[in-house]
Amino acid sequence: MDRREELLKFIAKAQRGIEVGPWYNPLTPKRDGYDCLVLDVFDATVQRQRILDNPEIEDAQAERVEEVDLLGTTASLQSLVDARGELGSFDYIVSSHNIEHIPNPIQFLRGCGRVLRAGGLLSLAAPDRRVSFDFFRPHTPLAAWLAAWLEGRTRPSFMQMFELESLHSRFDRDGALLGGFGLDDDASRVVALRTLAQAYDSWRERIDTGDTDYHDTHCWAFTPASFELLIRDAVYLRLIPFELQEISATNGNEFYAHLRNVGFGLAPTPAETESFYEYRQQLLHRINDEAGANSIETAALRRALAQATEHISRIDPTVRAQEHLEARLVELEYANRAQAEALSAYRASTSWRVTAPLRWLGTAWRTVRGSA
Repeated sequence: MDRREELLKFIAKAQRGIEVGPWYNPLTPKRDGYDCLVLDVFDATVQRQRILDNPEIEDAQAERVEEVDLLGTTASLQSLVDARGELGSFDYIVSSHNIEHIPNPIQFLRGCGRVLRAGGLLSLAAPDRRVSFDFFRPHTPLAAWLAAWLEGRTRPSFMQMFELESLHSRFDRDGALLGGFGLDDDASRVVALRTLAQAYDSWRERIDTGDTDYHDTHCWAFTPASFELLIRDAVYLRLIPFELQEISATNGNEFYAHLRNVGFGLAPTPAETESFYEYRQQLLHRINDEAGANSIETAALRRALAQATEHISRIDPTVRAQEHLEARLVELEYANRAQAEALSAYRASTSWRVTAPLRWLGTAWRTVRGSA
């Protein structure tokens, strides 16, 4: 699927929106006619210089950087829009690969609810941990989001930094260590970097020095089903004012979610609670299924199935013809057996006894005719 089309499927140029942290790859650029503000922690000048200083990014990409209208973090989105007197006036917010970095997702989502009009849309792209350098990390539970929100967290925790650094992985493709790969790639080629000791030392050092700097990291790790569970659980607890309109399967190494601003609503009815828990049970099983979708064991089973399929396709045509003939003989055997049983049953019936004299006369007549 085309990621841009998927992210913008419910968004029109005429609508008014906000894009979070697009850097040099905006999805809704003003130059293309979108009425869209940009939120970022760096202004356009700083962003362009960062591109020019990065040898892995072509200098020409600096021209794609949009001017920043809302200068600040995702945590400050609501206050920045409030300062403009525009709360509740935006049709959409689009955010690509930001949600996994945000220290306090519940705060961010609640702020989005205040910024969007009723019925407004939040469209997100997020990495699937199974096909990224988060491969060995567990999926994020709601408890982790709740802890960040109840603590009023404004930056990644030392624990989150340690988790990423100690479990950081790469996909070994012929010696090239890649940060992203596909669900069909051989999981045995995912290697964890040997950074455990360094990650621990960094944690201790940050504590000893009273480090208060903001260290960007992947705070959270998702699969499509685990992200859906986070959103649905948060909605059920009336923590966020959204309903999940749609969530995609994994596309490459990411998936897409569209959330509609519907307000916090009323407490669920008994029927709604029953429906919620029934679906939640299915989601929990799907999360476990997803976790094993590209495991080493699953990859081995896929290879074995492919080999068996190939072997079957190479069977000699005469063998296949013989197998077909044997199957046909079995069918005929069953058919003859059924006919014999039917005849036996008829001979034991009343009709057979009633017509016995007629059959005797017929036999006698054929005998006489034959001797004449």
